[in-house]
Order: sequence, then C-alpha cells, then structure tokens
Amino acid sequence: MSATQNFVKVQAIKDGVVFVGLNKICVIVLVSSLNFLLKSKEEQEAIIYGYQDFLNSLDFPVQILVTSRHVNIDAYLNNLMAIRDREEQEQMRLQIEEYVSFIKALTANNAVLAKNFYLVIPYSTAEQRKGGLFRDLLKSFMPKKSDEVSQNITGENFLQFKTQLWERLDLVVNGLRRIGLNAVPLNTQECVELFYNFYSPEKKPKQDIPDISKIEVRMQ
Repeated sequence: MSATQNFVKVQAIKDGVVFVGLNKICVIVLVSSLNFLLKSKEEQEAIIYGYQDFLNSLDFPVQILVTSRHVNIDAYLNNLMAIRDREEQEQMRLQIEEYVSFIKALTANNAVLAKNFYLVIPYSTAEQRKGGLFRDLLKSFMPKKSDEVSQNITGENFLQFKTQLWERLDLVVNGLRRIGLNAVPLNTQECVELFYNFYSPEKKPKQDIPDISKIEVRMQ
C-alpha cells in the first residue's frame, strides 16, 4: 500500500475537492466543446480574442487536460434491440435491425472514442504550486520540502480554503461562458471515476466502481 501511495498523489476527495498535498487542493472542471472549423471567420476571431481575454483575466495557473477513452457501445445496442422487441410495426422493427447492423459493421474495425476536456483549478495555501496536477500525480518518491508546507488543509479549515477555490471556479466558469463553453465541476464520485480510468486504462468501461457515498471518508 505504501508503494502505491507514493505513485498516486491523491490523498483524499471531499465535496468534489481533490487533496493533492498537505496544503494543496484543486477542483476539476468538465468543459464542453465547440466545432471551431464550422464557425465563420468573424466567429472564429471572436472566439480567439475571447479566449485570449479569458487567459489574461486569470491570476492563477490552470491545467488543460484532454482524455480519450474507448467507448463500449454494447449497452446502447442492447437498448436498441429491446426497443425493437417492443415495437409493433414490422417496418420499424426492420429499420432498427438495419441500423444496429450498420453500427456493428461500422465499429467492427474502427474504435469508438469519447474525448473529454477538463480544466484543473488549483489552490495552495502557500501559492507555490509548480506543474500540473496530473504531472504531480505521476511523480513518485518525491521528498517533501520544508518550504513547501505552510498551513495544512484539514477538516477544521477546509471550508475556508474551499471558498477560496470556489471563487476561482466561478471566475473560470464565467470566463468560459463568454466564449460559448459550458463548464461544470466534477463531484466526488465523478472525480473517483476519472482517476480510476486514468490509472486503469486497460479496464473495460463497464467496470463497476464503488459508490463513494457508501464509503466512509475520514479527514485528518
């Protein structure tokens, strides 16, 4: 267990806040996408300048994370077949069967990928954070420097520092909204699933993940 903890720098997740050190927390935000190439030239320029203004408005670092995962469409196909079985019109049943056959043929030799976009917003009581969250998580056997530790984030002062982090979150969400992007912070369960898939890419997407609400979480 100790060796695993050296590789995985996530110490705890509480109320959607990820603890990555004695005085370091962050929130992970899922961001929508837009098709830039389908926009007109004027719209593209507006998005570029809006994104530039958004970055200039930040006085703290953020990390952009893009993930690609294989999607298991078995459940989707099974649901279509269930709809076919309930369909009374023979023509509709045949059309559903043809559609399912088309999807199976299309995905037989082509992987179906789901791409998600995230922003990692950090907060450190020392404000000396260096590097991105996932870079930190993948580092192992990192000795703690005495000058990196200021005020520990514990159960007693958690709400205070969460408020500071959420102020940054509001700034990011509002800034992205101005350029047509929606941003939603991940809750605790969604953070658990993200890290599980990140550290277990070989697992099938249908792998059961425990419900975090049923697990006792203790804060120091």
